[in-house]
Amino acid sequence: MAEDFNGIVGQSGEPLPEDMQAVIDQRLRAANDRLIAAEIREAGARIGLIDPEAAFTLMDKSGVAVDDNGSVSGVREALDALVAQKPYLVGGQRLGTGGRGNFARNDVDGAGYAARLAAARSAGNNALATAIIAEAAGKGIALR
Repeated sequence: MAEDFNGIVGQSGEPLPEDMQAVIDQRLRAANDRLIAAEIREAGARIGLIDPEAAFTLMDKSGVAVDDNGSVSGVREALDALVAQKPYLVGGQRLGTGGRGNFARNDVDGAGYAARLAAARSAGNNALATAIIAEAAGKGIALR
């Protein structure tokens, strides 16, 4: 993170009192955290991150830095490491609510059924298409 403001001197040329220095350092950390959180939201959107706030809390920020211009570096690497440890933070693993009933299902299942349905239809196999629709409906996935 950007360096703190230790050593700043007041108008008299003397260092700032410790309590003022602590306030400056705390506000700098808060501003840097906001910049890092914004970068996590941006980079996280590209990889399908479900919960950027959880990622901010869970990720190792030791390699993340904010320079004097407010540019943030190291977020993507830290996110990649976090997702490797906790893959459920990425959208492909997210659980959703089924179209019928109130039970959880994996959203990836719907895409698999849709692909199978498209292949059956393109092959002209209406019986298989109907069977796929029925199978998906049994798992709460509505196909058209």
